[in-house]
Amino acid sequence: MAFDDAVSILADEPGSTGVLTDFDGTLAPVVTRPEDARPLPGTRRLLGALARRFGVVAVVSGRPMAFLEEQLGDVAGIHLAGHYGLERRMPDGSQRIDERAAATVDLVATLVSEASGAAPAGLRVEDKYLSFALHWRGAAGDTEDQASRWARAFAQHAVRNGKGGLEAVAGKRVVEVRPAVGGGKGDVVRDLCAPMRRACYAGDDAGDVAAFDGLDDLVASRAIGALRVAVASDEVPQSLLERADLVVDGPEGLAGLFRRLVA
Repeated sequence: MAFDDAVSILADEPGSTGVLTDFDGTLAPVVTRPEDARPLPGTRRLLGALARRFGVVAVVSGRPMAFLEEQLGDVAGIHLAGHYGLERRMPDGSQRIDERAAATVDLVATLVSEASGAAPAGLRVEDKYLSFALHWRGAAGDTEDQASRWARAFAQHAVRNGKGGLEAVAGKRVVEVRPAVGGGKGDVVRDLCAPMRRACYAGDDAGDVAAFDGLDDLVASRAIGALRVAVASDEVPQSLLERADLVVDGPEGLAGLFRRLVA
């Protein structure tokens, strides 16, 4: 789909249109250390302007809510969905957490402690409270290979220890162990965009395929207009590109789309 056509589809009835996006790799460039990620300059202003014009504006991320609040909590009118939707913050500031996910907090803490004590060189353990991630971004050569093999093996061990309560999800140089509940980002898309006549979701990773699935479900059940946006990088999975209606070049390309929508 051409860029101008995508803008026209979304801007035609903004009050009945949802604009949803991932955070890492879409609003913020991917960095070696997850805690160093920051949205591009001007992102808060753009999101706020979108929220004033469009029916629903949301950031849907695997990040914990605490991180999203720190980075975007001052933007009025937007929904925040952390941990793939297990945590939600509404535009009025109210929050909720999925009780099924809360039940695994102690188990996740135990597994984080085990992983931190045994992780090989080149692997970082990110404690996300409801889940944890094993990163090997930035490791080189044999160290990267060793770290990635260990991460995948430990993730399998964690899932076995979870006895059906946890699942392992691979991403870009990361594997995350999280509560095995619901449909992830797809559930958030279906929930927030159910009242809309059009919806857009922008993502850059394998976890965003579920969000595209959510759009597909709404197209099938309600015949809404949908725009699936892939934010390209050297690491974007082919499965996401194949599903996309529009491909933009990195976070800067997505920011360009958002600027057109609020113009």
